[in-house]
Amino acid sequence: MMLKTHLAFALLCWITVSAALPDTVSRSLVGLSLVLLASVVPDIDSHKSFVGRLARPLSDVIEGFAQHRGVLHSMLLPSAACFALIIAGYKQLAFPLFLGYCSHIIADALTSEGVAPFSPISGLRIHGLFSTGGLLEYVVFVSLVVVN
Repeated sequence: MMLKTHLAFALLCWITVSAALPDTVSRSLVGLSLVLLASVVPDIDSHKSFVGRLARPLSDVIEGFAQHRGVLHSMLLPSAACFALIIAGYKQLAFPLFLGYCSHIIADALTSEGVAPFSPISGLRIHGLFSTGGLLEYVVFVSLVVVN
């Protein structure tokens, strides 16, 4: 998916669940910012992505050992990071970061390239119906903007 679609989908996820959260960092502007930031981080595994270009040469190093939509697009990484944040006493930050990161993986699973959500444990890939940057993604993006 494109950056703008990831951000719109993350915003929809945030709007959907934040109303049910207690009045904490998780429901604040900080929480929203963390959701949006985390929703673009997985693409650091590609120097062609927006975040990959911003984080060069780090994205080049990551790309050297992790294929795009591989381990950084796995549910295992945000789950482990969320667990570590909770153990370290940052539970209010854990949920927005987890939600944003997972929204990215779910959105990419809707594309024809798909994701391997349990990489490196399993090579199972989940594929969707449309191409990144294709007409159908633009329809999805506009729909997300209207819904948000």
